[in-house]
Amino acid sequence: MRLALGLLLLIAIAGCQPSAKQAVYTVPNYNPEADPAVDLAMTVKRAQAENKRIILQVGGEWCQFCHRLDAFIRETPSVAEGMREGFLIMKVSYTQGQNENTEFLGQFPTVAGYPHWYVLESDGTLLHSQDTSKIQKGNSYSEDKLLAFIKKWKP
Repeated sequence: MRLALGLLLLIAIAGCQPSAKQAVYTVPNYNPEADPAVDLAMTVKRAQAENKRIILQVGGEWCQFCHRLDAFIRETPSVAEGMREGFLIMKVSYTQGQNENTEFLGQFPTVAGYPHWYVLESDGTLLHSQDTSKIQKGNSYSEDKLLAFIKKWKP
């Protein structure tokens, strides 16, 4: 009986742990109806409390490489750990003809392609604009390049 209760408790506790995606992403989906200014205010509060930097990931559900990047981060333990330790990722939707978030994105350098990253200090100050094609390797991403990026930009 004790063993069964112990196992049940262990399963319940494990089920309450946030997934890797939830832990690192403050806004885990590209929502064209979201207000990125409101999302950023929430992300800044959390980044300051956790002493992390912010990555704004601009893209959309239509973006094949956006999904590949998410999967690469999630499925590459060293990259996932580095991201969890130093960053919060907030997705910003860019959906041509529907919601391009022009006002919000207008405060940052021009996007070179999608996904695009902006690295912000925990207070929301822009530190770096990253063309993610520079961290690609073929049709995926480079673990070495992502780890170098993490090392350079983590707090």
